[in-house]
Amino acid sequence: MTTLWRNRSYRLLLTGATAEDVGAAVGAFAVPLAAYAVTGSVVEAGVIAFVGQLGSVLMTLPAGVVVDRVDRRRLLMVGGAVAALAWISVVVAGLADGLAITAPHLAGALFVSSVVGSLLDPAGTAALHAVVPTEQLGEAMSVAQGRDAAATLLQGPIGGLLYGMSAVLPFAVSAAGRLVSVATAALVREPSTATSATPGRSAPWPRSATGCGTSSAYPCCAP
Repeated sequence: MTTLWRNRSYRLLLTGATAEDVGAAVGAFAVPLAAYAVTGSVVEAGVIAFVGQLGSVLMTLPAGVVVDRVDRRRLLMVGGAVAALAWISVVVAGLADGLAITAPHLAGALFVSSVVGSLLDPAGTAALHAVVPTEQLGEAMSVAQGRDAAATLLQGPIGGLLYGMSAVLPFAVSAAGRLVSVATAALVREPSTATSATPGRSAPWPRSATGCGTSSAYPCCAP
């Protein structure tokens, strides 16, 4: 059996996911800093960061249903491109004459990025099953968890350093990370179509509503 690190498709997915995680983390870290610079208010900066992160909260349950019904490779590419465009718009606003970064713009870009992240995380995990043998999935998932932890630890130092160099640099890095994930997903050869994406399956949103109802029935979630 070919070792995990000789698996070309796995290396591509790992590279793209690492770039995506680091870029998304750096961008999310820099948004409150940029929001404070724009508004001059710590409270408003916190509200902007909160609104931006709502995307991940709202998409957590629907994301699993959506990923279960679409081509994961295509989702990685389209989602990464959308998030990259959101961060590029912030960079353009910060650099172009006559334009300026605004609080709603920052909140909107972070919201889009968090929604995309909620979709791409399970899509990337599902895509691993298409390129990694069952016997090596444990090792692949361990590497993914280590990657996520490293991105969380590095977002502060890297984000702060980049923001100190230029207010738009963290967002440029975020866009670049998303574009890298798009490119690597495009190079993966194995098909990653969801097995449940077949005619006759129910629409994702009713099933998401069912999932929300089931979750709310647990004691920790019930009002």
